[in-house]
Amino acid sequence: MVTGNFPGARDDRVEGISYRRIGAPAPYWVSRFTYAVAANWVLRSEQYDAALFDFSSYTPIFLPRDRRTGVVVHHITSP
Repeated sequence: MVTGNFPGARDDRVEGISYRRIGAPAPYWVSRFTYAVAANWVLRSEQYDAALFDFSSYTPIFLPRDRRTGVVVHHITSP
């Protein structure tokens, strides 16, 4: 699993799943920006079975059309 980075975060393995932190382990806005850049690169250049992006309007991720990708959008205002 590839996920964002933040101060104190580290790559880890939890219950058999590897977590790789990407982006800068920096203050929030720097971490978000560098995560977006790194995630877009990962989506286009690395091998994976499927990609799932937990949508955030503050993190511009551009999903490639020629690869298996999906988006999760949470609706907190209705069921």
